[in-house]
Amino acid sequence: MLIQVAPIGKMNKYLLLLCILLAQTSYANMSSPILRGSMLSSAYSSKDIDILKEKIVITISEDFDTAKYDVEYIIKSDIEGKQMPLLFHAMNYSENFTVIVDGNPVSIISLPDKFKTFPDGAFSTFINSFNINAPDQDKRYSIAIGDKETYEFTPYDLKYFEVDLGKGEHTISVHYNAFPTVDKSDWIKSYSFHYSLSPAKQWRSFGTLDITVNNSALAKELTTNLSTPTSGNTKGIAHWSFNKLPDDFIVIGYKPQKNLLIRSIIAFGPAGFTIIFIILLSGLHIYFIKDYRRKNVQKKRSAVVIIGSMLISFAFFIFFLSSFSMIDAIIGQDASGRHGYVFLVIIFYPLIWGFYWLIMVSVDHMTRDKLLENS
Repeated sequence: MLIQVAPIGKMNKYLLLLCILLAQTSYANMSSPILRGSMLSSAYSSKDIDILKEKIVITISEDFDTAKYDVEYIIKSDIEGKQMPLLFHAMNYSENFTVIVDGNPVSIISLPDKFKTFPDGAFSTFINSFNINAPDQDKRYSIAIGDKETYEFTPYDLKYFEVDLGKGEHTISVHYNAFPTVDKSDWIKSYSFHYSLSPAKQWRSFGTLDITVNNSALAKELTTNLSTPTSGNTKGIAHWSFNKLPDDFIVIGYKPQKNLLIRSIIAFGPAGFTIIFIILLSGLHIYFIKDYRRKNVQKKRSAVVIIGSMLISFAFFIFFLSSFSMIDAIIGQDASGRHGYVFLVIIFYPLIWGFYWLIMVSVDHMTRDKLLENS
């Protein structure tokens, strides 16, 4: 049996193309305004060691587009021999993840296949040497990255190393570069680096925590969820010292501050600029309506009213939609470029056209009546 498919007409092709473009635009606008950056956290500690001190140094780049993390742990081991003292979680970092033990670089090891085989219990043995529960096959862990916000991962995402340690104190440091999280929910993007401290809750002991944020390259005001710095300030080098966890996470935020002109343009917004545009265009339209009527006082209908109402109503939507891009261009590279489903205002075209047309018809009739009265 043959099924004959009718050919797609030229108009139908355009409609199909428009539907595809709208579908793509809708998909883009449905995505989250938060572009998640690097996922970083304190280490998970072996049950056989005490962490006496954690020192975190975060060096911000001049454009706030990367941050270098240098994290140092002073540990004390109860046992000697080959062991895995710390597990690290870091995702989406920008450069090589480096671990140094007592001044010597060590190799980061991928999870061996034997640990991925659950029935033999090897994975449980591996994970049980740390202060985290042995997982089921589909177990996922969470680290706090914000207020009421967590990031989930599996044990397979953890990085680890094996090293021969003697009893006593050792220094373990880890180094990597991170990307910021970008929030595009406002006209101007805001940026933040997140570092979870929640794994420290599972350490056998907690000594002290030192945090240093070096913002000398950017040298602009930052925000943090930490208290007032123990020394320094967030425009330069700020330092904090704690003998207990200040929070489950650290957030260092930055939102570019624009000048008064840009702030005023944002406050005025597309609606404000569109109203001014339409007032000016309507004034010009009224001038032509009256000019046409003076030359054609006896005619009942005015082509200037009909055509002008259609064009100006359409111009209203074109200008309104275009104004978002114009404001983004004025803001520059820090513009979010995200404005939701603003294109849907076009469905109100018949309503706006009808309202505007009635006003212009009234203007035309008043002008005609006045001209006839004075003639």
